[in-house]
Amino acid sequence: MPILYYSDPGGGTYFAMVQLTDDGDHINYNHTAGTFLSNFVGDSGVDYSPTVRVDGVLSGGVVIPAVSGTDDLVDVSSLAANIAGVALTGAAKAAADTDLSCTRGGVGTEYLINSIVCDSAGTFTVVAGTGAAADNSTGARDAAGAPPLIPLLKIEVAQVRFTTSADAAVTAAEIKMTPNVTREMSRNGKTIYARTEGGALGSPGVQMTSAQSLIHTGAVSKGIWMSGYSESFTEWQGANNVQLQGETVSSTSSETFTETRSFPASEVSDGSFDWDYTDLANDPEWATMDGKGALVWFKLYQKSSDTSYLAGQSIVSGVPAVAASGPTTTSLTLSGGTKYLRITG
Repeated sequence: MPILYYSDPGGGTYFAMVQLTDDGDHINYNHTAGTFLSNFVGDSGVDYSPTVRVDGVLSGGVVIPAVSGTDDLVDVSSLAANIAGVALTGAAKAAADTDLSCTRGGVGTEYLINSIVCDSAGTFTVVAGTGAAADNSTGARDAAGAPPLIPLLKIEVAQVRFTTSADAAVTAAEIKMTPNVTREMSRNGKTIYARTEGGALGSPGVQMTSAQSLIHTGAVSKGIWMSGYSESFTEWQGANNVQLQGETVSSTSSETFTETRSFPASEVSDGSFDWDYTDLANDPEWATMDGKGALVWFKLYQKSSDTSYLAGQSIVSGVPAVAASGPTTTSLTLSGGTKYLRITG
């Protein structure tokens, strides 16, 4: 017979901040230990949704020629950033630093780029590139005259580009802080709470809006980190007539002098199921409705012995129905989620 499972509103199994694995396209980053991620926030205020930290600058970290006026030195202001899964924000942001020493090239290798970097302890350092006889600032990282590769677990805050070999005070024109070109910014990504690949259950994680630059040692991208809860599931007792959220396709038409054209549109339709509850106050399933906007995962099997199933994440809502006699059946609505996933065993 069919069976319906739902995710534990308590959040399942916690996993600490961990670096996600690049899927190879530098857009999708996977949490390989999990299958379904929790996104439940209850009325009590307890938040079981993931925390995602994308390495990069949030604000501050402005690099200027050293106030001391000393040759080849720069100062940097305090920095708010995400680095290696650590949020350097508020009272924990990186403190300002002064007199960071930059390297110049020699005669014939005057074109040399220094990268100002910061680690998760809030420490600023300078990574020097390799000098060249001509400008190669747009060339491949670590090439002569090009920017250096940034060490792992650090971010690039700015570049200092020298074109002369003689020691001198750094000029403002030599300091470059172009976002996502010479200055690594923290960007938000889309959290993927579950993923299917050809019908097979893949790994959840984060999807960035574009491919991330491979500017770190080993020609890898910035770190993308996550902590949260992997779901655990239990059977929903007394469920019947289950329909997960799906996709409804409709169309509008436009008539021209020569033809009538149809324009399709789609939207996620609500799902529903009937529930014959046992106890108005104490059935554990009531906890799934603890909180406006609390998303719950469901897994629907046609037979309990099946390995294939449908999965969907929805907000559950409904009002208890109490009859004078007979079953205490109430109709529940599934909304606010996405189209169901089909997982083949």
